[in-house]
Amino acid sequence: MNSLSSKLIYYTFVLALFSTSLQATTHPISIDYRIEMARQIAFGKVVQQHAFWDDAKENIYTVHLIEISAYLKEFSNKKYVEIITMGGVVEDEAQVVFPNITLQNEQEYFFFLSHETALVMGQQTNARTNQIPRYRPFASVQGILPYVHNHFIDYHTKQPVAAEQLVEKVEKQTRFVAQRPNGHPFYFSKKDFPAKARSNNNIQLRNAANENATHFRAGTADEAEELIIAGTGFGDEPGKVLFSNADFGGVGFIISNYESDLVYWTDREIRVKIPPKAGTGSIKLLNKAGREVGEAPISIDWAITPTYSSYKGFDTHTRQQVKFLNRNESGGYSIEVNTTNGLLDHTVALESFERALGKWQCATKINFTLDKTGTTKTFANDGHCVIQYSENLPLGVLGIATSRFKAVASSSCSGTKTLWYLKEFDIQFTPDYLMAAGYSWNFSSSQPLSQQFDFESIALHELGHAHGIGHVVNPTNVMYFGIANGESKKELDEAEIDAGRHRVMHSIGQNCISRFEPMIPLEQSCQVVETAKTATRIKVILEGCFDVSQQVMQTKLAAKGLLPLAQPFSESPYYYQGTENRSSSVNTEIVDWVLVQLRDKEDSNKVLAQKAALVKSDGLLIEAEGSNLITFDKMPNDEYYIALFHQSHLPILSRTPHLMNEDAMLYDFTINESAALGNAQLKKKSNRSMMNCGDFDGNGVINSQDFNLWKQNSSAIDVYLSADADGNGIINNQDFNLWKANRSKISAISVGNH
Repeated sequence: MNSLSSKLIYYTFVLALFSTSLQATTHPISIDYRIEMARQIAFGKVVQQHAFWDDAKENIYTVHLIEISAYLKEFSNKKYVEIITMGGVVEDEAQVVFPNITLQNEQEYFFFLSHETALVMGQQTNARTNQIPRYRPFASVQGILPYVHNHFIDYHTKQPVAAEQLVEKVEKQTRFVAQRPNGHPFYFSKKDFPAKARSNNNIQLRNAANENATHFRAGTADEAEELIIAGTGFGDEPGKVLFSNADFGGVGFIISNYESDLVYWTDREIRVKIPPKAGTGSIKLLNKAGREVGEAPISIDWAITPTYSSYKGFDTHTRQQVKFLNRNESGGYSIEVNTTNGLLDHTVALESFERALGKWQCATKINFTLDKTGTTKTFANDGHCVIQYSENLPLGVLGIATSRFKAVASSSCSGTKTLWYLKEFDIQFTPDYLMAAGYSWNFSSSQPLSQQFDFESIALHELGHAHGIGHVVNPTNVMYFGIANGESKKELDEAEIDAGRHRVMHSIGQNCISRFEPMIPLEQSCQVVETAKTATRIKVILEGCFDVSQQVMQTKLAAKGLLPLAQPFSESPYYYQGTENRSSSVNTEIVDWVLVQLRDKEDSNKVLAQKAALVKSDGLLIEAEGSNLITFDKMPNDEYYIALFHQSHLPILSRTPHLMNEDAMLYDFTINESAALGNAQLKKKSNRSMMNCGDFDGNGVINSQDFNLWKQNSSAIDVYLSADADGNGIINNQDFNLWKANRSKISAISVGNH
């Protein structure tokens, strides 16, 4: 293994020691903007944490005491600062927030900070807090970057950035040189990679019945869901068990913060409760000395969110599974709509929320019902479940789900002595007008456009958190940590339904304290309609890649190893966030990637679905895994306009709607120029019709802006860039000539229609 590969593996491995959370309901805020807008930028270590109520007892917060190593914006001589985050456990009450920030003691982070001005700390804080500056992370979870062996990790990109490089960037933008609190210059010191133990064994995973297993569930307090790890050479003293981090989509590792999750540890066998943030990926073992002594793949089908508390009768913080109660005298929980922030009057938003709620009701029988009479109650510890628009969400956050748990104890509660229950939950959404410039909500049941976020999908996700369900490492699932603009996830899968039913079934039995009535499952007539899978075949020729002498398109990008494995349309101007990945074995006769859209037969500007595909040398499109049928899940058999985009060519639209069904009939753009809607949208060459080359910036117009892109990259070799008009990995005069022949041509559609 080369040194670069080993370093990248190590970056992922050591993320176990640095846990923050980036959730589905955020969108990226650039590093440049964070540098510009943060009141303070600092590097430091967490040394102490405690939770407290605010003075009004509306919310629980956690204060983290940070020992500062360096200030990188606005010098201060303060050796310590406090960072305030929402959520925590105080005696018999707990508050869980998604998206949340979890920091670990003795770990180092890079902080983008805003001054804390709104929060009154209350009597729970001691005198020293009045002498220590208080902050909140700027842009919520994006305001904290873990320090991982000479690098920082930014979790929207999931890429390590060298510490010196980030500090240099900050210094250049702020014109401030990093300084220690004593005023001396600060420099990052290199840290060596830790050695592996000589005995690094593969390990065997077993379920609680001591049977070999690969699939598990996370976050439960059930002994039947515990994990047994068998092997040798673990050491007699407890080390650490690391799981892939579901809050980061499987990137990095997490360690349980609670000793009680470790049932036992011996040299040959370990038994643990799987942490609620664990996801599908790898499990790794560290011995007492911190060296890796074993690893194995693991699948986590679902996760639920417990609470950890020493209340009541526990020696240490212990996992407690939370139950649903009959809180509204109708068997469950009433969700009220706030009247003061505009959501109650926003009919299409409420309809979108109701569709999401109905899917959970039908699938799991959760007794959450929507009360649309309206309430002035808002986000607070007030016994009411409220949904609302909020102008107070952190920058970059689209929605927040907050659950509040309460504990009661009685001698009749044997063993645990405690009943933890869901007291209430609140869900807040950012209104359209406060979103980042150019972005908006999609409230319809159709596919969102590329610069829209799908309200129903995010509501479905947040209601999952209200269910007590955590994240999973499966990009197609509703409870995956991330959903991008232009994507929708409107259907629950079997694992999510199973998790929800587990939570409901855990709650319907009689409680040990009889006055707390269990939730009654919601019985109603409902049917989840499965939408069809439809398919088509498509043929198109890219002018720039067409070899007139051979009558096929050249495949030099693939032959040279320049064609990316992942679809290339995630950036401007396409903003398509699909997860298509070309198998390295799918190379034969591949020319390049194209983006396929299905558009409404009544309104060709309306995008219903999209997918990245590959075009072969003969013009036929295939899917990333090699199938020559272009399929769209959850789309009914119907007629659709077909739009095609390529990074170097003018986009085209089928002249008429095309019937799509299981028969997968061919739409052939190569047979004549009239196959595309509009004038001169296809060019005739060698008796073949093909897409016009030269639209390098993807704006639907071939003009001087495209020439400028060519000029900036002329003479580049072995590249994958849009200005490479003929697709051979070289940018030269041949690409210029292709642009020049088509300048001033305009597409009938544009990226702005996405």
